Parts: sequence; structure tokens; C-alpha cells
Amino acid sequence: MKPAVRIAYQSALSNATAYEAGGDLDAAFAEVERAHILGQRHLLPHIVTHLRMLRIGWKRRDARELVGQVVRLVATVPGWLTGWVPKGNPGGANVSALKPVPLEPDLQALLADFVVWRDVAWRVAVYGVVAALALGTLAAMDRKRGDEAAAIEREWQARRPQPLADFGTTRTLEVIPVVNFRARPGLKSEAGVSYLVKTDTQTILFDLGFNRRDEPVSPLQHNLDALGIDRSQLDAVFLSHAHRDHLGGAAWEKSRSFGFGPTQPPLGRTRAIAPVTLTYPGRTVEVADRPTALMPGVASTGPIARRLFIGRIDEQALVIHLEGRGLVAIVGCGHQTMPKLVQRIRENFDAPLIGLVGDVHYPHPEGRLWMVGIDVQRRLASGDGLWAPIGIDRIGAELQAFAGQLQFLALGSHDTSDEVLDLAGRTLGDRFQRVVAGEPIRVIASTAGAPRP
Repeated sequence: MKPAVRIAYQSALSNATAYEAGGDLDAAFAEVERAHILGQRHLLPHIVTHLRMLRIGWKRRDARELVGQVVRLVATVPGWLTGWVPKGNPGGANVSALKPVPLEPDLQALLADFVVWRDVAWRVAVYGVVAALALGTLAAMDRKRGDEAAAIEREWQARRPQPLADFGTTRTLEVIPVVNFRARPGLKSEAGVSYLVKTDTQTILFDLGFNRRDEPVSPLQHNLDALGIDRSQLDAVFLSHAHRDHLGGAAWEKSRSFGFGPTQPPLGRTRAIAPVTLTYPGRTVEVADRPTALMPGVASTGPIARRLFIGRIDEQALVIHLEGRGLVAIVGCGHQTMPKLVQRIRENFDAPLIGLVGDVHYPHPEGRLWMVGIDVQRRLASGDGLWAPIGIDRIGAELQAFAGQLQFLALGSHDTSDEVLDLAGRTLGDRFQRVVAGEPIRVIASTAGAPRP
């Protein structure tokens, strides 16, 4: 606001205050109308004048004015953003909010440079430049993603199998979802992942949830307590990949560490296994950088790289060898893609893949996790870049492949939409199970059927 206009605006408001204090509400309103004409091009002065008119309308018990001012207050921000305001409009409810009004002679000189079309054109130009820069930046980022994705794909094509020797078997497998988007009553749910994996001899906590709201008692810890799971009895913490919704929170992702919500309690004898270098107080974190036998009947696939729009991610899966049946994969997000994960298992493990439990990135038509209005799971963390998120045809083809190979499939709803879960149910029938936090998935060493709930 130019100095001369600001002085006139402030003078009008001062006069209005004096008239209002003296009880002359009509004169006060007229001065606020003058201030409105002077200040309507500027957001805060414009809002102030409508608030003053609202107050006077209240004192007058004028319902029409009250309603009119509420409507005009809502319209101030769009008007300021577009640059379109009706020049000379006094702002009261007795005049259409869209109607330009000829200026009084004493205001014409003050507002001689006020040309509505010029204000609108200036904003259109600014917004156009900003949009072009934003789109250009996004396009450049996506080109970089594409280049890095191509390099990762070349590495994948040049891979050499690293077969594992016999790493033992287990006769029983129980997978208890601890954190997921759906939970049974009494447990907390969130867009995060954690599973308790129990074999004949080992108890493994697979991923640590999100704790997006930074609660002092995280959903993970709340659910562990509710399920009667003693953290001190864990043989290992296995981290599928280094994203915040699997490491226990955004702060741990930033510091390349992990936690049980906001805390990092001593791990004692518990091993920590990750696909990339991470830290933890008082503990050396083991890096499974290739297919690795971990415990009797338990192995890691080793990390498979993927370049997402948000950056490179290296994700490993847990493989359990069930005696007399084959392999069960426990998956955190499926960023490595299901075809590559299945190929890695076929090349490096001497047993068939019979089942998959976990979360897979199938956010179609939309994901569960939104940030600043962006569908993070669909646009930034799936498919082939910002402009090519994963489609239903590809998802359907992968589910059909599962149907032709697996004895059972249990999918969580952290990354997978309800629509895709429905499709999985139709594709695999009674071999499919929805993951719900607190509802165990049990598999036994026999050739009979699918897992018993």
C-alpha cells in the first residue's frame, strides 16, 4: 500500500472508531466503507474492514449485514489471490460484492493507479512463471530418477546368483501383525508396518511402525504391550528398509537409525539386521547386503534396489523355510517389486516359494499416506515415476502370477488399497487373507492347504 493510501486508510478507520465510540454507527460504517475502498487490494487491510463491518452489523442487530460480511470475509482470500476486486465497491451488504462503483472525487487521485485488469494480469504472469518453474523442476527430478532407475536396472540385469547353502528349516511359523492400517479392537492402527515372526526357535520383530503423531507411547509399543509381547525376549529386530514408516518415525529416518517410537531402549542380546548401514546406541547393526542365512530356517533375500521419485531405496525381505513345504516371504513394502523379489528367491534359495505375508505397494486408485496434499504412496513411491504410478493392469497381472504359484497370500493394507485387496480376494479365493493387526497367521510343516488362522 502506497504511503498516501495507507494514511487515508488509517485515518478512515480512526474516524470510524471515534464515531462508533460516540454511538453514531451510521457514520462509523460510512468511514469503514471508505477504508474498504482504499484497502481492498491488500489482504490484511481488506479483512480488517470486513471484520469492522461485521462488528457494526452485530451492534445494529442487522442479520443481513452479518450474513453479508461472513460471505465477504470468505471471499477476501480468493479475491486477493486472483487480483480481481470490484474497484470502488464499499463492501457493505447493501451493494453487490461483485459490483464496481464509481469513485468519489477525493479517492480518484489516491487510487489512480488501481487498474483491476492489470492486477489480474500481473498475478497470472507470476503464477505462470511459478508453475513453469515448478513443473520444470519436477520434470528434471523425474529425469534424474529415470536415469538412476536405468542404472539400477542395468545392475540388476548384470547380477549373478548367490545361492545359499542349507540354512535349516522350521516346523512352525506364526506371523502376528503388530502394526498395520487395520487393527482389531483394543489395538492402535496407523499407516506403518510391524510384524512379530515366530519360528520353532526364534522370535523376530520385523519393522517398527511409524508413530507419525510422535506419541510418547507409540502404536508399536502400545500394541506390543496389549499383545503381551516382551521386547526383551526378541532374538532379532529385522528392518526391511530405511523408510520412516518402518523405522519407528521420521526422526530415526533422518538420523539413519531406528527406534520403538520416540525411544531407543537397550537391545540387550537382541540382534539388529538391516539392508543398509544404520546405527543404534550400544549396538552394531548387521548389514545383510546379499542373500544371507541368519538363523535356523531364517534368511534374508538381501537388498534389491529401486529408484523411487523420493530417492533410492534398498529393501530386503525375510525368508522362512518351512519343513516339507517350502519358503514363506515376509515383505515390508515391496518397493523391490514382486517380480524381482520372486526372481531373487528362485535364484538363491533351493526350495519353492509357497506363501507371502506382508505389505506390497499396490496403492490404486490411491494410497493411505498423504502429505501436503500429495498422495505419497501412489505418486512418489510406486510405479515408474511421478507421472506413471502403478496401474491396475500391472497389479492384476502380479496377483495372477501369485495365484499360479502361491499356496497362500496375506496382504496388509498399509500400502495396498481396499480395492486391490478386494481384487486379491477374487483372484486367489480362500488362499487369500487380509492382514489385521492382532490377528495371527499360522503355518505348519505339512502339505495340507493354506495357513490356519
